[in-house]
Parts: sequence; C-alpha cells; structure tokens
Amino acid sequence: MKANKIIFFSFCLAVFNLQAQQSSNKLWTEIGVDIPIARQWELGLSQNLRLKENYETIDNFFTEADVHFKPSKKIDLSAQFRFLRKNDNSGAIQGYQSFFRYRLAAEFKHKIKLGKLAFRSAYQKRNSLQGLDKDKQAIRFKPSFELNIKNWSYDPVFFVEYIKEVEGDLEKSYRYGLSTSIKVAKNQKLGVRYFLETSKDVTQISQKYHVLRLKYNFEWNRN
Repeated sequence: MKANKIIFFSFCLAVFNLQAQQSSNKLWTEIGVDIPIARQWELGLSQNLRLKENYETIDNFFTEADVHFKPSKKIDLSAQFRFLRKNDNSGAIQGYQSFFRYRLAAEFKHKIKLGKLAFRSAYQKRNSLQGLDKDKQAIRFKPSFELNIKNWSYDPVFFVEYIKEVEGDLEKSYRYGLSTSIKVAKNQKLGVRYFLETSKDVTQISQKYHVLRLKYNFEWNRN
C-alpha cells in the first residue's frame, strides 16, 4: 500500500510539473456529495471554482446539480443543471455574467478482461440570464477506458472527448486525458484529472489548454 501511495503522488507531481511548463494552464476545483434518493436514482450536488491564465484569474464559479437514473449497471441516464457566473476579462463584454446550463446525457458501460469501457453522449444548452452573450448549444461524445491493475487502488481512466457547437459560431474542442481517484476516508475520495484541450472558434485559430481538475467527493450513506 505504501508503494502504491508513492507511485500515486509521483503521478500527481508529474502532472503539476507538466502544468508548470505550459503557458496556458487552468485549474478546476470541485467539492461535491452524491445522495441516493430512490432505487436506481441518485442526486449529485457540487460547488465549483475554476481558474485560468496560469491560475491567476478566476474563470468561472458555479453550483451544479445532477440527477442520475441507473436502470442497470451498464446504463447511466442523467440530467445536469448548472448556475454559472463567468468572468469575461478579454472580450467585448467585461465583468461577470450569469448563465444557466443544462445537459442531458446517456452513458453505456461494458466490462472486459482488462477493465471497463464506457461511452457517453450528451446534449447541452447554455443560456445567458442577462442577455449580454449568445446562447450556446453543443453535442458531446466521450469514449473512455478504465484499466484494472491488480493490487492497485488508483486504476487510471483514459478518455477522449469531442465537443461541437451545433448553432452559431460552430466552435469545437477536443480533450485528451487521464484520471484517477484516491480514497481519503470512509465515503470520501479525491479525484485527480488532467487533460489537454484543443479548440477552434469561428476564427479557426487553434488554442490549447492544460487543465488540472481536483474533486473532493462525499458519498451519502442512507444507512
């Protein structure tokens, strides 16, 4: 177990070193709780803060709620609702703006000898509550693979995600990353995720971001 922890924290250190070498870095932090509300139903609540420009500027902060319906171990249907405050410090509209975003998703999972395959597809729409910015609609596709390593508590998940705006400027993004989690205490865990995001807007100018996400999560035990 001690060796596993050393390797895990070495992984975290490597991610942080990679982040330090890049010029376009973001940090996403989240604290959340998962609450079983009925048979096959679960509610997730979280508070999020995201930083940009090498962690020096607030990008956005938001409160989020997820409702999951799991008819089987292989299927996860969800609806996500987000109230967002976004900091515009470079565009035509300066200051914080308020948005509401919802997302509908379906995820399918399949176990194989080496681990677990998953594929998630989603539709989302973001509305400006002040009417100062455009509304956005997008589709998302995310295949992933969780590698099962014997006698290892931090099985890595490798993923790719494609996000495409379906109206307006037709922005699109690609994400390539990996994640893992560590059990901190009973019903508590810390998730660590790193991904490289490349995106293009209407100008077709490519942008790259290195994103580190830290999530502290509680699992509500009804018993």
